[in-house]
Amino acid sequence: ITWIINYSQTFLIARSLSLNIPYIYFITLSSISTIISLIPITIAGLGTREAALLVLFRSFNILPEKIVSMSLISVVTGIFLPALVGFFFSLKK
Repeated sequence: ITWIINYSQTFLIARSLSLNIPYIYFITLSSISTIISLIPITIAGLGTREAALLVLFRSFNILPEKIVSMSLISVVTGIFLPALVGFFFSLKK
């Protein structure tokens, strides 16, 4: 359920950037890029995730800038913001 929520959040970010990709294709290609980003080459998969998304979404004729910005916005909203909130809660405890 967590992965579906995470990918749906990223799908909403993609829609806000005017990326017209069907939901099922988006979920499938995003999950493949997540698996590729687990390769321990970079910190948190930054760079490998974007490269995988560029290759996977190439057939939809989307500008690379939009794909990279979608990926980075989803990382910020899905990973860094909750981590920051958790950090402040841990300081309070």
